[in-house]
Amino acid sequence: MAPDGSLPERASEARRPRPRALEVFRDAAPAAHPTPEMIALPVGAFQMGSPDADDWGHAVERPRRVVRFDRSLAMGRYAVTFEEYDAFAQDAGVARPGDHGWGRGRRPVVNVGWHDAVAYCAWLSERTGAPYRLPSEAEWEYACRAGIDARFSTGDAISTDQANFNGEGDGGVFLQKTVEVGAFPPNAWGLHEMHGNVAEWVQDCWIEGYDGAPADGAPRHMGETEHAISAVVRGGGWSARSRFVRAADRWHYGRDVAFEFIGFRVARDL
Repeated sequence: MAPDGSLPERASEARRPRPRALEVFRDAAPAAHPTPEMIALPVGAFQMGSPDADDWGHAVERPRRVVRFDRSLAMGRYAVTFEEYDAFAQDAGVARPGDHGWGRGRRPVVNVGWHDAVAYCAWLSERTGAPYRLPSEAEWEYACRAGIDARFSTGDAISTDQANFNGEGDGGVFLQKTVEVGAFPPNAWGLHEMHGNVAEWVQDCWIEGYDGAPADGAPRHMGETEHAISAVVRGGGWSARSRFVRAADRWHYGRDVAFEFIGFRVARDL
């Protein structure tokens, strides 16, 4: 960190931080309902967005700015699985989303809209007594980067040995479906599949660019406006090319849509 308190614009070479001792926990729920494994994240700061010099970046990922977290936060170790979501669906009496014949169990749940994800978080909070929610966009990117200031948590390149994405143009493979959570190595903070596998809903409504975005990582909402019907998704997914599974990449969909490449991950205040 520079003397003025800012973070460096970009290191010439991404240095992987030493793996930290993981603080993994799982909140209990009645009726033996499965609950997500959570990892406590360190308090700190990071540079959110793409540097101007990165030709893979987009205007909606800029201007780059420092975001600081002074509060304790936990993030799901994995995306929410079918096993976890199906317990909610049965208990709440809502329809179970389809799995395209890929399998359920420990595969990440797909075909869920933003409102479905929010309903799951509310149900999980009621069942466990803990404050679950979708992460903010800034929290998601902070967790994805895990202390790495590069395109990916693996550095400025990523392979299909490290994540599930469409790697045909990068000399890799294209599985054309999800894989079970935990199939790929975790980032430095122990979080799996932050790149690829499924894109993930976050709290924020879609706003183009970061002008005026809060510096404390809070979600951005626009009230009852036309743009508020769209929510941000992060992480790309199994169908995305490598440049679209970057830590900074962001896109949006209507809150009521559900696709076979979108799931979600939960956050929890500590």
